[in-house]
Amino acid sequence: MTDHAEPVRPFGAVITADGDIESLLARLADAGTSSVGFEAGPGNIVGLHLGTVPRHGIRDSFAQQGISIEAVAAPVNLDARLPDEGVVADVDAYLKLTADVGAKRLKLAAGTVPSSSNGDDAGSRQPDPGVTARSERISHRLAAVMGRAADRDVQLVVENSSVASGAEELAVVLEAAHTLAPDASAGAAWNVRRSVAAGEELDLSAKLLRPYLAGGAGYILCETAATATALLDAVPAVADIPILIEPQSERS
Repeated sequence: MTDHAEPVRPFGAVITADGDIESLLARLADAGTSSVGFEAGPGNIVGLHLGTVPRHGIRDSFAQQGISIEAVAAPVNLDARLPDEGVVADVDAYLKLTADVGAKRLKLAAGTVPSSSNGDDAGSRQPDPGVTARSERISHRLAAVMGRAADRDVQLVVENSSVASGAEELAVVLEAAHTLAPDASAGAAWNVRRSVAAGEELDLSAKLLRPYLAGGAGYILCETAATATALLDAVPAVADIPILIEPQSERS
C-alpha cells in the first residue's frame, strides 16, 4: 500500500439547466471542473435565443476561468422526419451558436432514442427492414454539414442513439459520412451506457470508435464519475479521450 494514492482524474460536466453564469462558474471552480458540455435548447443556459453579445460573454467568461467548453449538444435529430434542407438549416444555426460561445464541438443525435417500453433491449432487438435506409440518410445528412462545420472551426460529433445505439452501428454511419465527404471530419460522442445496453463489450466499442475519438475528434459520455473511472480501469486505451459526466435523464 502506497502512502500516495493516485489522484482521481477530473472529469468534465454536462450542464443541463438554466441559471446565472457567474454562480455556475463559481460552482465549477469550487468543484475543480476544468471542462464542460452545454445542453442547448429551451430551459438551458445556452440556446438559439441568445444574441451575439451574451454568446461571446459566455465564451469570454469561461476562457477567463480556464474552463474549456468541450461541446454544445443540439436538439437536432439526423434521422428526423423532415426534408434534408430543414435538418441542414437547423445544424447551421447550432454551428453558429457553437462557434459564438467558443465550444470545440457540436453534438448531434443519430436519431430519436426509442422508449424503453418498446422492448428494444439487448438480445431482443429484431432486424428492422428500414434500418439500412435510415442509416444511409443519417450518413448523407452528416456529410452535407461536415464542410460547414469546418468553415466555422467546429468539430461535429454524433452520439450513438436509436438505429445507431451501439458503437458498431455508429462507426458504420461515421465511416459512410467520411466516404461521402473525404475532405471533412466528424467524430463520435460515445455514450457508454447505450453501447453497453446494446450488448457491446467496452473494449470492442472503444476499438471501433477510436478513429472518431482520438486527437480531439470526439469525447465520451458517462453517467457518473464512478462509471467513468470503471471505464478507464477496463479500457486504459481511452485515457487520452475527454470524458464528460452526464447523469441519466428522462430523455436518455
